[in-house]
Amino acid sequence: MLKNIWVPLESNPDSLYLYSTKLGQCKLKFEDILGFDKDLLDMIPKPAHAILLLYPLNENFNNENNSSEKIVNKGISDAFFIKQTIPNCCGTIALIHLFGNLRDKFEISKGSILANFFDKVEKMTPEERGKELENNKSIELLHHECSGGQASVGDDINVNTHYIILMEHNGEIIELDGRKNEPISHGQRTSSEFIYDVAKIIQNVFIEKCKGDNRISALAVVPIDSN
Repeated sequence: MLKNIWVPLESNPDSLYLYSTKLGQCKLKFEDILGFDKDLLDMIPKPAHAILLLYPLNENFNNENNSSEKIVNKGISDAFFIKQTIPNCCGTIALIHLFGNLRDKFEISKGSILANFFDKVEKMTPEERGKELENNKSIELLHHECSGGQASVGDDINVNTHYIILMEHNGEIIELDGRKNEPISHGQRTSSEFIYDVAKIIQNVFIEKCKGDNRISALAVVPIDSN
């Protein structure tokens, strides 16, 4: 039996919030980041707890493979992490990383799709979690609903953009990317100005590698009741 083909999610705050609530997390929303200058960042409701980053993959990223500019911190082994094994599902992987690592602050609805998924995969390896996602039809169907539908075998879905999550964990800014083998620390202690700290990383690491390509966008993750 042929597997369904996942269609990428759009970087749209409203549709991602609707997807999140159907998964089981209704306490967080997404806000467009219009730019990374301080004046534009000042417009984002506070506090922000993470940034969902969408950027174009190119040879600068494909060749890095956990390059020396990033520091693997042994202390982040306790972060929830899942490997991406399904093409085009990086948006869903990013949301799983986001909600999995914010469960202590923002509880997931009991009995929800996400709650059941996390209960099942809690003691699995990242690779096993990725395989479990392959078999989770509830999440797959919601992904298709949010992305506008599944594709058929033979459809041309040539995707070269990718979602990741940047967030604070144990005082450091970490990157959660299902293409990699583990969470990555950017070697920077986060301050009370989290969103400004992450913006510097995005500018220095990601935008620097995307010169001439404007397919980079970011959403701030903030509490639903933030101002």
